[in-house]
Amino acid sequence: MSLVERVPHDLVNVRAAMRACTEAVRNDPSNPRLLGLLARVLFLEERFTESLYYNRLATENGNPGAYGGIATIHRLGLGVPVDLDKAAEATLKGALGGSDEMRVVMGVYYREGWGVPQSYNESRRWFELAVQAGRVSAMSAIGDLYRRGHLGERDYAKSVEYYRKAAALEQTDAMNNVGMAYMRGQGVEKDTDKGIAWLSRASELGNPYSAFHLGRAFLTGWGVEENPAQALAYFRLSAQRNFLTAYTYIGDALLAQEEPRRPEALANYIIAREAGRLKDTKKSREEADEAQSRIDALLPDMTEEHRAQGRQIADDWIAQYGLLDFNLVHQ
Repeated sequence: MSLVERVPHDLVNVRAAMRACTEAVRNDPSNPRLLGLLARVLFLEERFTESLYYNRLATENGNPGAYGGIATIHRLGLGVPVDLDKAAEATLKGALGGSDEMRVVMGVYYREGWGVPQSYNESRRWFELAVQAGRVSAMSAIGDLYRRGHLGERDYAKSVEYYRKAAALEQTDAMNNVGMAYMRGQGVEKDTDKGIAWLSRASELGNPYSAFHLGRAFLTGWGVEENPAQALAYFRLSAQRNFLTAYTYIGDALLAQEEPRRPEALANYIIAREAGRLKDTKKSREEADEAQSRIDALLPDMTEEHRAQGRQIADDWIAQYGLLDFNLVHQ
């Protein structure tokens, strides 16, 4: 079986945290930090109505970061109808209330057009405010805007400049992007040895994208000796870290085996598609469409029995592990 178990976005011991947070709030019911922590644990338990209640209490008592939980619940429709306007309103309140984290999230909202007019320039403005407050992830996000050509012509050199600054502070997305710049020769002189070194370092620190790119390198012999088994191991590691495209590549790898494992491949494609649709960013929608194209190509080669088997594997996995973690990391 080459479906992977979900690895939570952090390693919270939810039961112990629930007991501790409940007791702490009982002893200090207006403490904004404690209220926010309890709301977070309730969210991890998927008790969204209660999480929303305590997030609101936290914001009323002066915790602007708790607006993030409110925004996520409304954006994804967790126990409430999907409402991007309410999500954006909550995000803005948190950002204006002094939360540096919410300033980063506000940049994401403008980048994606969630409940606000889509604007890369406005996105950059919020990211820069967050950078001034020391948010390294925002520095990497600005690099992304330059690399993708969202601020005019693609400017790889400028993007690498931002990535290097963030990577020096051990921001793993930036490390991954420096590695890929060397692999592709974008903004720097091409050097696959340096690229693999950066990717390996980022993967060792838990980055999902670098594990995926190392999988691609071993699959094709890109800067390393070709090793399909090692490639599949990296794809699975990336998938455990909730990178959608890794599930699609696991499916591809299963189909490329001497005896294609079609039901499991179909299941991986379905997970990638459904998680991409739920996350609902421009990139994740592209990933969902790519997974659907794989499904469309695969189904004609499958018996009805194998189709049903693949769908059941995916349904069982989603029922057991859920898709929510895809929306909690690496926005």
